[in-house]
Amino acid sequence: MGSAMVQGRLWGPGAREWAALQEAQHLALYEGALGAVGSLRGKRVLDAGCGSGLALRLASEAGAEVSGVDATPELVAIARERVAGGDVRVGDIESLPFGDREFDAVFAFNAIQYAENPMNALRELRRVAKPDGMVVIGQWGDVTRCETESLFKALRALAQPPPGNSGAARALRGRVPRGAARRRRLRPERWGEVTTAFEYLDLDTAWRAIASSGPIVRVVSVAGEPRVLDTFR
Repeated sequence: MGSAMVQGRLWGPGAREWAALQEAQHLALYEGALGAVGSLRGKRVLDAGCGSGLALRLASEAGAEVSGVDATPELVAIARERVAGGDVRVGDIESLPFGDREFDAVFAFNAIQYAENPMNALRELRRVAKPDGMVVIGQWGDVTRCETESLFKALRALAQPPPGNSGAARALRGRVPRGAARRRRLRPERWGEVTTAFEYLDLDTAWRAIASSGPIVRVVSVAGEPRVLDTFR
């Protein structure tokens, strides 16, 4: 199914490092998106591509009944620790393991671009949302204004994506066109941006954090850690 098997393997090795060092760097995005929905108390919420579950924990603390799905068993295990009462499953964003019209709000943070077919993923987000529900998609902004793009561009030059997985290339570029949402009959209600600064105690911590992500795990597997680390520095 899609690229779930590929992505599940790539994100597994660094799951604990991701949860400890990198996921919180996206806190402003999570808080902004959850706040845009309004009160979550008593609502059923799904995070598709939930990673290690930080956004799920925030939604649960806001009173939501939370569910999550991610392709990586190691990340799902951490998410289950963070939201003990939640329903968190291993699965594919292109074939969500939930019924039609189950959720009041469906979130996908930096997840759509990892799908082999983002249109299928958008279709699934729409399918599981209630008719009056909201689908909230968070992803990287305009790369021309993104200071990390120079780093990611250099890292992309070290390794090609796995055969048959165009999602991996998109993941390092990080965008899915807005028009794709419209083609899946998701009516855009609003757009917004949050500024996120990646801040670390030192260069070693920064490397451990960045290297925990699936795309960088892939680059390291192809080019070798010494070469990738040298480029990173």
